[in-house]
Amino acid sequence: MFRRTVIILAILILCLNLVAYAQKSNGRLAVCKVQVTLRASRNSYSYAFSSVPAGTCLVVARVRGKWAGVVMQDGRIGWSPLASFQLTDYQVVYNGGWQVKGSRSPVTTSGNSVTSLALKYLGVRYVWGGNTPEQGMDCSGYVKNVFGKLGVKLPRRATHQMAVGQVISRYEDLKPGDRLYFSDRKHTRISHTGIYLGKGYFIHANSSAKKVSISYLITKRWMSICVAARR
Repeated sequence: MFRRTVIILAILILCLNLVAYAQKSNGRLAVCKVQVTLRASRNSYSYAFSSVPAGTCLVVARVRGKWAGVVMQDGRIGWSPLASFQLTDYQVVYNGGWQVKGSRSPVTTSGNSVTSLALKYLGVRYVWGGNTPEQGMDCSGYVKNVFGKLGVKLPRRATHQMAVGQVISRYEDLKPGDRLYFSDRKHTRISHTGIYLGKGYFIHANSSAKKVSISYLITKRWMSICVAARR
């Protein structure tokens, strides 16, 4: 009898933990503006769980004053100053895998379709020459896949993709869903591409991060080599 009671209590505790985890897993997609330390409580001196580099995408499940509660890999909440994050307009829900629920702000229909689909590939590993989410993708393969799902056929290589679509010549004219093209450091060829999300952010198959991730365009690193945009 005692053993059965213990087992039942264990099951109840497990169920409560799963419910709590599900509640924590709903939130806003956010990007670390700086290197972020996730702590056990809303206190700069509390125990530090881990450190997350700038540019990492996280899910902010709670906001308490000037602190943001982030869902960590084990389901626990780690706290860091809210000012360390750039909150995007995208809601995300965990249902056996992260699902992006779309933009909370008005954007063009085509842009919303492109960005919503593009965000579903977050975390897919980078593989040079890769063409599928299952096997991994490189930058042009990623962009080709996203637009292909929406019925827009693009060439395989970034250089050839840049020849397709309406030319956007000013940063101020960019809209979510526009394609961005980057040169190499010597400005001798097109070496990278991504999809603009809005508010200065873009998503791409990032060889440095080794996965599809979000980066901030308005930095010296990216603006110095961003040479073209297409719609």
